[in-house]
Amino acid sequence: MTSIDWHRDELSLETRLDGDYRSTQNVRRFFRRHIGAHFKFTVEFMLWMKQHAGLSLAAAIREWKRRYEP
Repeated sequence: MTSIDWHRDELSLETRLDGDYRSTQNVRRFFRRHIGAHFKFTVEFMLWMKQHAGLSLAAAIREWKRRYEP
């Protein structure tokens, strides 16, 4: 399995979180594209991302919406 370069690689809904996950500007752009301009990283969400290696970015989007959208 190849490690993801969270700074530069093209991300997709199928991209899996790994042990090297980083909350980079590339990841922020990805979430804003899929969630909207109101997306913000929080300490709690970044911790959730690090604790859920193996899940997809689609699952992370669902979790963010569950936590932060009415």
